Amino acid sequence: MIFYYAYKNFDQNLFPHSTALNLSTWLPFALVCLLGAMSPGPSLATVIRNTVVGSRYHGIATGVSHAFGIGVYALLSVTGLIILIQEAPIIFRVLTSLTQYFGQHLQVLD
Repeated sequence: MIFYYAYKNFDQNLFPHSTALNLSTWLPFALVCLLGAMSPGPSLATVIRNTVVGSRYHGIATGVSHAFGIGVYALLSVTGLIILIQEAPIIFRVLTSLTQYFGQHLQVLD
């Protein structure tokens, strides 16, 4: 019976406040994601290398393949988090608490 109650009131217990993203919350998040995607890194070096060594076609194929791979990675990561939140909310709460704890301590070290 206790498990049914915990499952039935899962959203209210885990997320007591509204979790909907409004525009003022979503825009900074989208900007950070966009800047992260635009910043050069190892993937850009790989695309440039394949373009120079191979051809324009090789560079485009590398870029499209990289984007597809990142999309699959993001999809699997989000799916795993959704399953973790739904099936093991206690583990999710522990991981969230640990992340907050160590995040606060890392800020003190800076």
